[in-house]
Amino acid sequence: MVDAIILAAGLSKRMGADKMGLEISGQTVLSRAITEVVKSALNKIVVVTRYSADFNQPVKCSDDLPPRLVSVVNNNSEFGMSYSIKLGLASISSETDAAMIILADQVRLNFSVINSLVSASLQNPGKIIAPTIKGRRTNPVIFPSDLFVELKQITGDRGGREILASNSGMLKTVEFGETYDDSDLDTMDDYFRLVSTLQPQLIKT
Repeated sequence: MVDAIILAAGLSKRMGADKMGLEISGQTVLSRAITEVVKSALNKIVVVTRYSADFNQPVKCSDDLPPRLVSVVNNNSEFGMSYSIKLGLASISSETDAAMIILADQVRLNFSVINSLVSASLQNPGKIIAPTIKGRRTNPVIFPSDLFVELKQITGDRGGREILASNSGMLKTVEFGETYDDSDLDTMDDYFRLVSTLQPQLIKT
């Protein structure tokens, strides 16, 4: 059983605006992430946001949210990504075997990629599962429950990178090649570039 922690509580400093609320093809960034995760084989899904409104408003389906979807508010986003991970770990199922850490701003992540990683985790219990694109390791990453204690000890904005580094022998990668676009949104230029590929009619010249 693999749970999910969706990280959506960043301060969006480089963006200059709340990136989770930006719209792409009629959905917000946060809504797109949640939609794909809900369609996947992941078990309990914990969404960590900065404000409670960031959860219900962008999703636009608060009346029929799946019962496995849970919202957690991070009131201390300035503590970095690690704090959101700790909040997420405190809210996942106590009996789960692993947790997938998902960055909500990876807007091209889809349920097919997620399911491939979940399948690899179920076939390789106790392993860290990470996707690769032509050999380059990327996100999202699945951490086995044996590493939850270590994950709870990280600080700042480093996420799980140091856990990966110190437990490289536990790593199992899944190669996706060109079938997975892992690009994320850091700046407004990133956002407009993405929108121009998906909604060219909305970009005025």
